[in-house]
Amino acid sequence: MTSSPDRDIGRPTLVKERRLPTEVKLTEGISMIIIALSVALLLDASPNAETAAKLVRREIAAQDIQAASLVSVAVTLECTARASGKVVNCRVLGETHPGLGFGEVALALMQDATVDPGAEDFQFARTIQFTP
Repeated sequence: MTSSPDRDIGRPTLVKERRLPTEVKLTEGISMIIIALSVALLLDASPNAETAAKLVRREIAAQDIQAASLVSVAVTLECTARASGKVVNCRVLGETHPGLGFGEVALALMQDATVDPGAEDFQFARTIQFTP
């Protein structure tokens, strides 16, 4: 048996590895993620104790301002008084702090309200003050 010169059984042949385009993109994507995470860690966007304290003070100040402004809340309603004295069809004309529920409470307070009976129906406006 003669061995052919093309075939050398004793030595392994090295095959050059070829990457598919998807493998290259995946590797590049992972590299970009690693770089982005490294930069984020270097920049450290988390607040330090001084920044956190400023945020807490700002929050407390905002709450104090809101609480102080709620010391006096006013809701103005327009209603119809029937000749019988029953108050109906109330609606909110204005309120000092819209969206906090005071308008709905004022309407609820007027549901069973009555006035002195009169000769005919009439409309009136009433301002309800809420105080602590």
